[in-house]
Amino acid sequence: GMIYVTVSFAVNVLLQIPLHASHHSEITVLAGDSSLFYEGIGESLTTPYALDGYGTAALLAFPSSLTYDVANDELYFTEAYTEFSSPTVGLSVGSLAVRRYSLTTGYVHTYAGEDFSEPKDDEYLASGGYQDGMGVSAQFAYPLSVTYAYSLLGSPVLFVADVFNDVIRTVYTALGDIPS
Repeated sequence: GMIYVTVSFAVNVLLQIPLHASHHSEITVLAGDSSLFYEGIGESLTTPYALDGYGTAALLAFPSSLTYDVANDELYFTEAYTEFSSPTVGLSVGSLAVRRYSLTTGYVHTYAGEDFSEPKDDEYLASGGYQDGMGVSAQFAYPLSVTYAYSLLGSPVLFVADVFNDVIRTVYTALGDIPS
């Protein structure tokens, strides 16, 4: 068996650790660039931001909670990070999103919510949003925790603790949809 872990702050990565691991060389970086060290706001050009991609080509913005989708062999994790003073001119950094990692293909992408690859206004950066919708049209204020479960209808869903909105949101895993 395997253990999956997100590591955030100085290095933002998704790790795979065999249950029998006896040495750090057995740990695999599944996603994120472990050579990028975050040094603080405005301190370096390696400020974490979300970037879809395969394996270590994908970038993660402070991943926090992690859950496993047993039906589709995928991992979902939340990112709840914004930075007001980016050293990268014209680029907002961070992510208020649920992202998905496919254990089959190794691809990471923003599943629900928004990454900040496109500029956002200061108000959204400060407090996020509350918008139901499909995929990246959904908005979270601070999606800190995620868990995989089944709805009363028997469909697999994600429950997301949207902290600054004081609600538990539902994301349907088959659709990436947050219903109104």
